[in-house]
Amino acid sequence: MTLARAIAGAVLGLLAGACAGVRSGAVNASQSQRVIEHSAAPTIDPRFEESLALVQAAIAEGDDRVARLILVGILARGPDQATREVALRWVDVLDGRAVLAAARFELVVAPDPDVVGRSAIDLAISTELRSPARFETAPFLATRTVVTLDRLGVERVDSSSFLWEPGSALTLPVLGRRQVTRVGEATLPSADAIAARETWVVEVRSGFVHFEGRRLPMRAFAVESPRKEWLAGFLDRGALGPEEFARFTRDPASYELDPEVFTARLLERTLRVPLDRRRDLVPVLVELARTLDDEGFARLLPAVRWLSEEEAGEDVQAWRAAVERFAEPRPEILPDDDELQLPPLR
Repeated sequence: MTLARAIAGAVLGLLAGACAGVRSGAVNASQSQRVIEHSAAPTIDPRFEESLALVQAAIAEGDDRVARLILVGILARGPDQATREVALRWVDVLDGRAVLAAARFELVVAPDPDVVGRSAIDLAISTELRSPARFETAPFLATRTVVTLDRLGVERVDSSSFLWEPGSALTLPVLGRRQVTRVGEATLPSADAIAARETWVVEVRSGFVHFEGRRLPMRAFAVESPRKEWLAGFLDRGALGPEEFARFTRDPASYELDPEVFTARLLERTLRVPLDRRRDLVPVLVELARTLDDEGFARLLPAVRWLSEEEAGEDVQAWRAAVERFAEPRPEILPDDDELQLPPLR
C-alpha cells in the first residue's frame, strides 16, 4: 500500500468514526497550547498509532494539509489524554510551520550609504499574518562569501561568519508592513581586484515562534541573498553589449595579443555586459568552445569561470563541457541598478 493511499484511508476512517461527533473536530488555538519538548514518550492508544505515524510521514513529505486532516479526525474521536497530548503537539508543529509559510524573508546587499567602499546587508521581512510574531532561537549565523577577480583572471574566495544576536528575538510584522533590519556591514576588497561577487547566507536556528499567545516549534531554515557584483573604479562605467564580447573573441587578431593584455580586454568586455544580458553571451561561448583549439579556448577560461561560477580547474575539455551546459535554461537574473564600485586601488 502506498503512503498516499494509507493516508487517505486513515483520513476517511477517522472522519467516519467522528461522524457521531462527541464534539467538533475543529482544531483551534485553545486546543494547541502545548509544544514539543524533550520528555518521556507517553503511552499511545494502539488504535491511533498508525494514524499518528501517518501524520509524521505526511509532515516529513511536506503535506501539511493531509497531516492536519488526520489530526482533526484523531481529536474528534475523543482519544485518551496521552494520545491527545501527542496529537496536539503535532498540531503545534503544523501551526508553527504555517506561521513561517506566511512570512517572506529577503536579504538585500547594497552600498553602505554612510561609508564609501563598504557594503551593507539588511534582512527584509513581510508577512500575511494578522498578528505580530516573535522568534525565540539561538543567535542567527551570518556568512559572507566574496569571490574576487584580478587582472590576470585569477579568482580568490574569502568567507567569514559571525553570530547575529538580534536574530534570536526577531519580530515579524503584520500584513501590509515591511520590516527592514540591518544585519551588518563589510568592507569591500580592493588590492588588485577588478571585480568582486558578494553573497550572504543567514541561517536561522530551530527554536520557537511566539504567535497569538502560543509558543510554537520552529524548524531551522536559511535565507540567501542574490549575488551582488562590484566593479573596480578604473573600469569604464558604460555598459557594453554582448556583440562587443563576440567581436573581440571571434577576431583571430585578438589571440595574437600579449596574454595579459588579452585577459584584461577579455574581462572588461565580460564585466561591462549588464547582468540581465549575460545570458546572451552563451551562444557565443558555445560556438567558441566548438571551434577554437585548446590553446585558444584556454585563454577564454578567466571569463568562462566568472560567468559559470563552476569549478573545473584548468581542464580545457571539462570547461568545454561546462559551456555546453550553459545553454540549459536558468533562472532569470534581474538587472542590478545600483552603482556598484570597489574601493580605488592603492
